Amino acid sequence: MLLSHHPPCDYDHTLRLGKVRVCARCTGIALGASVCVLFLVTFPTQQHPGLFWFSFLLPVPAVVDFTMHEVGIWKSSNLTRLLSGLLLGSAIGWGGYAFLHGGFLVLTWLVILEVAVGVLLRLTGHLDAFIERYEKAVRDRDCKEFGGITN
Repeated sequence: MLLSHHPPCDYDHTLRLGKVRVCARCTGIALGASVCVLFLVTFPTQQHPGLFWFSFLLPVPAVVDFTMHEVGIWKSSNLTRLLSGLLLGSAIGWGGYAFLHGGFLVLTWLVILEVAVGVLLRLTGHLDAFIERYEKAVRDRDCKEFGGITN
């Protein structure tokens, strides 16, 4: 679970690179953040300040996809996770870059979104099941009761 951070019952959330599993969304986040930071270092934000405000929209698809999947409204796919992760990673890259240059709005927004997802999952009764699934998988390596795959 080191690189995928998903228990066997959630291996459908991972990409397989040889014998190693990596989280699909986190792969997108890492790629998006890397590309965004490279872009911002090459083209400083003073040349396109309007894009700063666009960065507030970038995490929304990942937040919506994750939340709707966890509450059972739809089943996410690895392509959706990867693409929404790219957008979220871009916002994280932008936020980190902005923070290092005296700004904190993007990072504050990301924290607000994270807390909002946690509160929504808690209010809908899905947070405990989400945590229990991971705890059981780590403790017992058993995911059968959650209906997931195991290899």
